[in-house]
Amino acid sequence: MSVHDGAEYAWPEAGQFSWPLTFGIWLSNWSYNSKSNHLKIKVLFAKLIKGSLDGERLVERNFALNIRNASKLQLDHMEASNPNIDNIDAYFTDEDRELYVNGLGNMMPLPDSENREKSNSPLSNSFPHFENAGIAPGHFLYDEALSCFEENSININGNTVPNQSFFQQRKQRLIGLFELAVNGI
Repeated sequence: MSVHDGAEYAWPEAGQFSWPLTFGIWLSNWSYNSKSNHLKIKVLFAKLIKGSLDGERLVERNFALNIRNASKLQLDHMEASNPNIDNIDAYFTDEDRELYVNGLGNMMPLPDSENREKSNSPLSNSFPHFENAGIAPGHFLYDEALSCFEENSININGNTVPNQSFFQQRKQRLIGLFELAVNGI
């Protein structure tokens, strides 16, 4: 038995292990608050960064992100975890905000310098920072995140704010992409 976050999990016995299912469940339950798993997610993102999509196949390509080592990447909260209270209408609000904001669907890798500069910007202001880091239009991580945001956002007092569907859909897409990364590159 293993204990994680207060819940007990029995490890499958030999022959019972379903790797893709277990991997998907781990990714689905992943949270930024679980600091011990940050490097694993950074490595998965690094595999996506150096890849491109060919249909539903991930292929390696040359890509110059402003970072050389996955451990130097930071996991950026696309929608800030600590909103600027003076501009609260620009941020996602929900009774489960912390769950969504700390979930996989809200993460994007950034070099530490770009992440510091981005600070606590709302999601609508995040895309120029991704571009500055080298995850720019034309890279599927950028294009899919922007498309998902545009399709799953609402207008609040002139601010474009993500809704729950943004976080849920992006998380499911990232799980699929991470599975491709592990199996494909």
